[in-house]
This record gives sequence, C-alpha cells and structure tokens, in this order.
Amino acid sequence: MKTKVVIVSPSLGAYGGIEAFVLAVADAVRRESDMEVRICIKRVPGFALQPSLKTMLQGENVIYTDPGADRDLIETIRWSDVVHLQNATADVAFFAKLFRKPLAITIHNHMMRELTPHHLLCRFVAAMADERWYNSQFVWDTWEPRRKRSGSRKVPTVSKLPDGWTPPGERRGFVFLGRWIANNGVDTLVDAYAVAKLDREEWPLVLMGDGPLRKLIEYAIARREIGGIQVLGFVDEPRKAEQIKNSRWMVIPSNTNQGFGLTAVEARHLGVPCIIT
Repeated sequence: MKTKVVIVSPSLGAYGGIEAFVLAVADAVRRESDMEVRICIKRVPGFALQPSLKTMLQGENVIYTDPGADRDLIETIRWSDVVHLQNATADVAFFAKLFRKPLAITIHNHMMRELTPHHLLCRFVAAMADERWYNSQFVWDTWEPRRKRSGSRKVPTVSKLPDGWTPPGERRGFVFLGRWIANNGVDTLVDAYAVAKLDREEWPLVLMGDGPLRKLIEYAIARREIGGIQVLGFVDEPRKAEQIKNSRWMVIPSNTNQGFGLTAVEARHLGVPCIIT
C-alpha cells in the first residue's frame, strides 16, 4: 500500500517561488515507488488562476479548494497519510490533527514583530505541527528567536533548477524575474533604470513574471518612453533559463524583509551573479 501525501499550498493563482517549491517536492515524492502525491491549491481572497500556474500544473494530480475548510479540503486531508502544508494555515492544521495525520509545515515567510491576533494564531498553528521546516535561518529566527523547538529545522527550499551556460563575454544587460508586486521592487527597478546613464544596447533590462503592477508599469514605460526594457511576462522554463543565462546580472530589488528566495539560486546555478537589495 502506498503512502499518500497531500501538499497544501495557499495561492493567489500565479506561478511563483512557493508554487515552484511545491512542484519540486511533488516530483520528488512521485519518484518514490511506495508513495502517492496530490497537490491541493488553496484559493486565498483575490485568487485568479493565471496561465503561468495553469501551465505548470498540467499533468499533476491537483485539486483547488475555496477559502476556509470546504468539503474538498476536508476529504483530501482525510484521504492522506501525511499532510505537508505551506505556511501556517489554521484550518488545514486543525483537520490534520482531527484526523490524526502527521503534519509538516514549511514556513516560507518571516514572522512580523507585531503580536496581532493573526500572528499569534500563526504561531499556535506552527506549534501544532509535528515538523516545522523553515526556509532560511533568518525566517527561523523570527519564529523561534530564543529557543528552537524540537521538530524544527532549517530546510532550504528547492525547485527544478535550470541548466545552461553562456560565456560572460557574450552576456548582455540585466534580468528581473518575480511577481510584480510592490514588495518585490519591480517599480523601483524601472525607475532606477530610467535615470541610469547606460548604453541601452549593451545594458538592456528584461522583465519576466506577472502580477497586479504589470499594467501600471507597462503604462509608465510607454508614457516615459523608457528605451531598453523588454517585458516578457510569464515564460516557460526553457525560455526563462535562456534569458537568465544570457544576462550579465540578475537583479532582485526587494524592498522588504523576505526569506531566502529561489530566484538567486536559479541565477547562480546558471553562473549569473546577482544584485540583491
């Protein structure tokens, strides 16, 4: 009899770092002959399924559940032998414990210092888990600053890393890859590029990814007539690897405290250095 693993991940509907991690874990579990895996995408408020995520989930055993504990989520947890949750979500943890399923939580986001009711609930949910896997020492220290719990450890996130190599002398410009939200700094990057006195032919800027700021930024680029910027939006894995390895620098202009993301790992795997704020 196979061990049934369900990987539960809250999502806004776009393909990003957590989704890449979930797919990599699912692929690793699937390779074990005595294990079966199912992905549960838990819609959060504002969810809109983007072509990027829809494409990456093709061929996967995946279900979508609504915010809160709907019937599909409950039945999926009941079906499983092991629950692997992404970030501390109360309803998933509650039903995992109700049905006596081993619960592991990978925590991707740092814990804010403010002790709001929501943050206290997240801490309580994390404490319920049998295993807590933090994606960086920084994230771990914000959740467990003084004493590390038994069952807690640092487990860096993984993804399917791209392959390839371009000689440094043949590379050009900068590349950005990420979700187009304020915290990721894509708007700041465009502003900085607009005022930089660069040779636009030698130092183009390629923007990959998608998100709520995309239309606004595209409008600003056109209105300000900023040359040298190429907006690709979502691209498949081969195109992503091609763009990264042909760039001189990967730019990661985050303007808030974040855990250790996958973008820098992917770039360094291709031999491309990173500028990280």
